[in-house]
Amino acid sequence: MENRAWDITFRGARPIEEEKWHRYVKTMQNDILYFLKYRYHEPGLYFDFVGSEVYVSRHVEIVDITDSERQTIRVYFDHNTHLPLRETFSYLDPDSKYKNDEVLDYDKYRDIGGGVMWPFTVERSRNGYKTFQMFANTVEADGSLPAKVFELPNGPKH
Repeated sequence: MENRAWDITFRGARPIEEEKWHRYVKTMQNDILYFLKYRYHEPGLYFDFVGSEVYVSRHVEIVDITDSERQTIRVYFDHNTHLPLRETFSYLDPDSKYKNDEVLDYDKYRDIGGGVMWPFTVERSRNGYKTFQMFANTVEADGSLPAKVFELPNGPKH
């Protein structure tokens, strides 16, 4: 993961604020889909089965995943498909010292090729306020993109 991000508008490109970048990194590193792809084999991880319950009329298995830094995410896996439906985690804001509670909900999984199931609806909230919502029509896996897609437009403002 790079250590910088850009906000690109019709006015040009500007680096995003450091606080927003750190919040994005923390949220991404604790996203169960990122976690299962990139962090699964980290040393010091342990998985704790919490139990079974019904969540939004679906039977779920609840698992706590704790990393070597004692950060824990709680994931609700669908009992039948084993796909993540919901995850929660908390962290302390470094400036205000207040606890933040993040919740991610995944829904409408579809096969995007090769047996890969991907959620076409993702919702994220922080402290009860919706911060992100995505509805996908199509998703492709392992597609190739030209390198130009990742180049900044001329004249980025620092």
